[in-house]
Amino acid sequence: MKKKILVCSVIFIALFSSCNNGNKVINDDRNKYESKYKLTEYEKKEFKIDDQTSYMTEYIQYIDKDSIDYLAFVNTNNNSVYFHKYSNSSFFKKITFEKEGNNGVNAIQAFLDVNRDSLFVYSYTTQILNLFDNNLNVIKRYKLYEDSESKKSDIIPPSPYMQTATPIRKIGDKIICMGFVAGEPTRETNTNRPVCIVYDLKKDKRESKINYPIQYSKYNWTGGFTYRMPYYDVVNKDIIVSFAASHNLIRYNIDTGKSEEFYAGSSNVKEISSYPQSKGSQISRDDSWRWYMTNASYENIMYDRYRKVYYRIARLPKKDYNSTEKGNRKPIVIIILDSNLKYIGETTLPSNENWFSCNSFVSREGLNIQLLSDNEDIISFKTFKIEKL
Repeated sequence: MKKKILVCSVIFIALFSSCNNGNKVINDDRNKYESKYKLTEYEKKEFKIDDQTSYMTEYIQYIDKDSIDYLAFVNTNNNSVYFHKYSNSSFFKKITFEKEGNNGVNAIQAFLDVNRDSLFVYSYTTQILNLFDNNLNVIKRYKLYEDSESKKSDIIPPSPYMQTATPIRKIGDKIICMGFVAGEPTRETNTNRPVCIVYDLKKDKRESKINYPIQYSKYNWTGGFTYRMPYYDVVNKDIIVSFAASHNLIRYNIDTGKSEEFYAGSSNVKEISSYPQSKGSQISRDDSWRWYMTNASYENIMYDRYRKVYYRIARLPKKDYNSTEKGNRKPIVIIILDSNLKYIGETTLPSNENWFSCNSFVSREGLNIQLLSDNEDIISFKTFKIEKL
């Protein structure tokens, strides 16, 4: 009898251990490409902020369309956008938006400075994109998400969420943005849960494009920001999308509707494991976060039009993760791709620094990544330049 109990216990433990490994997305190509380029630290830039601005702002836009380059931050505390001259970090101007009234936008989450006569401001609370003229009068409002759409069909349309790594972009007369609806519904397929919103301003029409890769409908990714938030950039008429649980990038052409996949994984990432429970399971926040912190993932994709290369961020498992630590200190790798999205190298960032990788952007000088410190009166960045090995 004791022997039977022991055998059953061993089988149970083996099954439990197997279950907790989850389903793995293997990086089969991680040793196929040679690293020919690397990133080296170039300089550190600091922008002084006032006591109303958080150094943890989640939306930054680098603007270089005029003779002077600017770095602009969203301040959710006072519903404003702050503009600094990028070259010397000096404050330039502040635009404050009303929350109510004819020109009210509720709470601002993101903006797109197109030109002097065209400024878009997005509010997550209303999911409305507001178009302003140069006198800060609202010209038109566009509803980017309707919950009722998911009830009319099997499609699970994306709810826009704007961050530095998931900005508002404009291609011709079309507004582009990314988002998702939280959760892991069992009705998800590999064709009914798109992540990209394409809004035709002339036709006043919204469409949802670009589905998650197949592993998302097959496995459980806990339905939150860590793996469900897509990252992207726009190059000419192509939308380049980086999914946290995919070693590949998707390139989608806005005109043809054609999608292509390109390998863009890290040689340091062997596999990504899904959460070891089926979709629909009850998952605690602590368990979900521990799984994420001890698992590999991908983040931002950024095109460097000055050097005609791409940068993709990978996060490695934190082997010594402790549940009492704050923030996200997963090791960071920057993958470098050429203009044709071919792997040409990667660089691991120093682990002794506290990086806020979501706030990364490309400037004339190079790749800028926010660096967190104890000084809450500044927003700091380290700039990296690409070099051939």
